[in-house]
This record gives sequence, structure tokens and C-alpha cells, in this order.
Amino acid sequence: IVHIVSGRKDAHHEKYTDWKQLWHPNYEDYSRAEASLGLDNNTVTNVTVQMGATAYLHCRVRHTPDRTLGGGDQVSWVRRRDWHIISSGVFTYTNDQRFQILHAEGSDDWTLQIKYVQKRDNGTYECQVSGQFNDLRAKRPNLCQTTL
Repeated sequence: IVHIVSGRKDAHHEKYTDWKQLWHPNYEDYSRAEASLGLDNNTVTNVTVQMGATAYLHCRVRHTPDRTLGGGDQVSWVRRRDWHIISSGVFTYTNDQRFQILHAEGSDDWTLQIKYVQKRDNGTYECQVSGQFNDLRAKRPNLCQTTL
């Protein structure tokens, strides 16, 4: 059985506020830009699937009338274990054909689909949204745990 938990930004990410303040002279503008990215951190989802079944990790990016994905904004999925970039936009960057991004044009949903889930798929997967700063990332961790 595979148990997937999607949640909010974790405390680990919040520890780096001081670091951000050192690297961004105008931290107030940086914080405002980070909040404007529109990553929906307010939902917690629990999904349980059988080993060998398909897992869906959901990420919702809210679009506002004054901000749409396009002008440099990009949604990516990253596997934390090895910091492997699984996808950027709808393009996948893995030879593992089990991984696919599900996204309908104009939709707020960016879903990482993992087919035929295996024990090695354990770990944390992050949905990241880039913004106006080159290194700005809003993160939503997704924990994928495999239990036998």
C-alpha cells in the first residue's frame, strides 16, 4: 500500500528567512513577490493506493487577473531525495516513463502522476513555482510513503 500526504510549506523551509534577508536587500518586496506566486498551501490531502497502482500528487497554483503563468513563471516538480527536477511546466526530465505531468491549459492544477508505484518512490516531492526573482521558489511538499 502506498500512502501519499500532500501538505503545506514545512518548517524546514521557514528556517531560511534570515538567509533570504541577507541575499535580498529589499526583503519586504521579496516577501510580497513570494506571496503573490499563488501557491495554494491550504489543503492537506491523504491518498492511499495499492503498490503497483497510480499515485497522483496535486499542486494548485491560483491565478489572479493581474498574474498568470507565462511571463517567466514556471511550475516544477522536484524529488527532494536527490533534488532531481522531475518536470518544468508540462515537460518531464526523467527517463522513468512512470512519471507524467497532468495539466490542462488554463487550469490551476499541476498533478504529478506516478504509475506503477514502487517502494523506491518513497520520499518528498515538491511542487515549486518560480517568480520574478531568479531564485524565488514557493514550495509545497508532497510526501510519498510506501508501506508493505
